[in-house]
Amino acid sequence: MITASDDMELPGYIPATAAPRRRHGLFILLGDRRALVGGCLFGGIVLVSVLAPVLAPYSPSTLDFGHTLAPPSWAHLFGTDDFGRDVLSRTLYAGRPALLIATTTVAICALVGIPLGLFAGYVGGAIEMIIMRVADVLLSLPALILAIGIVGVLGPSPGNVVLALAIVYIPFVARVARGVAVTLRHTLYLSAAVCWGERRAAILLRQVFPNAFPPIMIQCVLVFSYSILLEASLSFLGLGTQASNPSWGRLLTQALSLITVAPWAGIFPGVFIVVTVLGLNLVGDSLADYFSGQGSRVVR
Repeated sequence: MITASDDMELPGYIPATAAPRRRHGLFILLGDRRALVGGCLFGGIVLVSVLAPVLAPYSPSTLDFGHTLAPPSWAHLFGTDDFGRDVLSRTLYAGRPALLIATTTVAICALVGIPLGLFAGYVGGAIEMIIMRVADVLLSLPALILAIGIVGVLGPSPGNVVLALAIVYIPFVARVARGVAVTLRHTLYLSAAVCWGERRAAILLRQVFPNAFPPIMIQCVLVFSYSILLEASLSFLGLGTQASNPSWGRLLTQALSLITVAPWAGIFPGVFIVVTVLGLNLVGDSLADYFSGQGSRVVR
């Protein structure tokens, strides 16, 4: 591990005096209206989805043929569908599988994409070329078409949807991690770490990853947003969450035939998707601006 004296000015060395300023990052982000609004929007969707069993006025599967296609009212705030099921309850419950699938996808992308990207960018040579060419092939295919192909072969299920989304978006994270590693691999402080006998894994973990964390975190926020949209698209096509477990995309499919007689059955699930994606994008934009302003203290 490299130690530094007060007069040390190795590229990439972050002096201890910079630490207190970085502790105020949360307060700076909270002062950004985009981060505040985006966080409230996304946090609100997560909260009502997690608390769906408490907040939902009815069971999402309860049939009430005496109140089919009822418009929004005090009894049914979002109206009912053609089976008399409460749209509000179904919309709240539908957020749970969508958010779970997106969260699992981002976790897999981070666990696989970050090590691959950092290793490829730092090592270089044939290893980098092979990893990045595979990533380029996956990136060259439209995300929806690739996901449809994978789920179509494996069969529609939440687990297969997660696998498809992970395959689609791992290259997104890997390329960002690789780009930072390529920028840093010839810096003096990494060369000094090698001279001091640091192992490659330790250099990647202690030196490269902290510098790559900001852009990777922003990319993961965007991948979360993309996963919500792609999962909804697959469910809309009947390849995602099945009818027994409602999801936003599945609700849109079921509301498609009711668009002229009960538009509320599709409007509210669509609004939840838009609010979720909008909140994540606002947070991602705010993080990008924050870290670009802190660049001189993050990546050197």
